[in-house]
Amino acid sequence: MPVVSVIIPAFRAQATIARAIRSVLDQSIDDWEAIVEADDEIDYATALKHAGVNDSRIRFMSNGRVGSGCHHARNFGLASARGDFIAALDADDLFLPTRLATLLPLASKEGASADNRRVVDDVTGHEICLAFGEDLAQRPLSLQVCSMCLFLYSRWSPANMPSRA
Repeated sequence: MPVVSVIIPAFRAQATIARAIRSVLDQSIDDWEAIVEADDEIDYATALKHAGVNDSRIRFMSNGRVGSGCHHARNFGLASARGDFIAALDADDLFLPTRLATLLPLASKEGASADNRRVVDDVTGHEICLAFGEDLAQRPLSLQVCSMCLFLYSRWSPANMPSRA
């Protein structure tokens, strides 16, 4: 079983999914699985194969819906996750190479860990802003982790997991 399951909801993501997956492949730790959860009728396995991306740690799922929303797709991916920890990655985003290795020890100790997402111009590579201001440490935990896309957290118990049925 992998230590980390990276859940990637995908909706009309043909142009960006390969970049997102490559950022997972480039992680400094290898003990992960990536679950691409299609929220459309796209065959992302074929799309990635055509982009030269192929790895046995990548699994492809479909929630059987079209445009149900990233949270719905993410919940279906979560139900299939095998890792002890969950990380969310949107299909149009990417991880820096040491993201999982940095967050995993903190999440192991505390149950969850968060980072401050940088918003970067795709063309120039320049940082536009941080998702949260400099006062992040002063905010209550419930506000710090308001977006699943920002953190790594320990799995919920199977009894609380959504059903794939």
